[in-house]
Amino acid sequence: MLILALLLQAAPAPCTPNPTPPSPPALVVQVVDPSWLPIPGADVRVTRHNDSRPGKVLSASSEGYARAWSLEGEYDIEAQLPGFKRGRIKGVRLGTSTLSPTKYVQIRLQPELGEPIS
Repeated sequence: MLILALLLQAAPAPCTPNPTPPSPPALVVQVVDPSWLPIPGADVRVTRHNDSRPGKVLSASSEGYARAWSLEGEYDIEAQLPGFKRGRIKGVRLGTSTLSPTKYVQIRLQPELGEPIS
């Protein structure tokens, strides 16, 4: 009994793994048409809100998604593609939620008037 008690006292404390570091804030933008179909190849510009400097320009994937990483603060998002009116969303807050550091945004572009529909 005494040996067992000594062994239990000498046993190392259980090792706890290091917690996973939080993911950096990210922005996922999907560009869609009036029918909610993805628009691949649209240019997506992400600019810090009320900042006159040019923002980060991304290109939408074949599923219409554009992603930007490690952004914190307030941003304006614009999407454009020839044949469509420019779409804008202003004042998107990023990195303020600890529950989900990724913000999902959808921009719906309207066709330019007078453009042929194919």
